[in-house]
Amino acid sequence: MPGCVNPICGPTTCTIPCSIFPKENIFKSNYGVDKQIFFNQNKIRENSVIIEYNKSASTNKYLEKYIKLLLDNNIIVYVYNDFYDLQNSDNIKNLGKINNNLLNEYFNKCKIGIIFSKNPTRNMYEMFVSGLCVFVLESEKNIIDLPQNIFKMLNKNINIDDILNIFNNPDEYKYDDVYAGYLNIHNEYDTLLNRIIEFQ
Repeated sequence: MPGCVNPICGPTTCTIPCSIFPKENIFKSNYGVDKQIFFNQNKIRENSVIIEYNKSASTNKYLEKYIKLLLDNNIIVYVYNDFYDLQNSDNIKNLGKINNNLLNEYFNKCKIGIIFSKNPTRNMYEMFVSGLCVFVLESEKNIIDLPQNIFKMLNKNINIDDILNIFNNPDEYKYDDVYAGYLNIHNEYDTLLNRIIEFQ
C-alpha cells in the first residue's frame, strides 16, 4: 500500500494493510504519545535544557559541542537515556535511564528539550506535549517530516543563539500558540484517517 498514513507504519511505506488496525489504535494517536504520562503541568520552569543521549548515536559529535556551549553559558543541562561521560556538577546532571513518569517531571522542570536524531521520533513529541520548546538536529528527514512551526532546527555549525533567545526573551516562544497549531494539525490528521478508514 503506497503512501501509508498510519503513524504506526510510517509516512512512505507500509507492509501491513492499515485496515487490520482497530480504529482506536489509529484515531487520537498523538504521534504515539501517551498523554496520560506526558503532559504539560503548567509549572514555573527553570532556565534549563534536557537532552536525550544515546551512546551509540553517530550524532554525538554535535551533542558534545552543544553541551559545552550550554555549560559555558551557565545553562543547567539534564541528560537522560544513557549516562553521559561528564561527571555531575552544579550545571550538568546525568539522569541515566529513568521511568516515564519521572521523565515527565523533568520535562516539566525545563524550558527546552533537545534530541540529536536525524530522523523524527516519538520522543520529540513526548517532549513537546510536556510543554518544552523542542530543538532537533537539522537533517533532510526532519525538515521534510516535522512541522516547522512546532520544532526548531539545530544547525550543524553549532550555534546556540536560538536557544539563548528562548531563555532571554519570553516572547520568543509562546508555547500555548504553538500547541494550538499542533492541535489543528492533529485534528486535520484524524479527519483524514477517518475518511480513509470509512472508505475501506
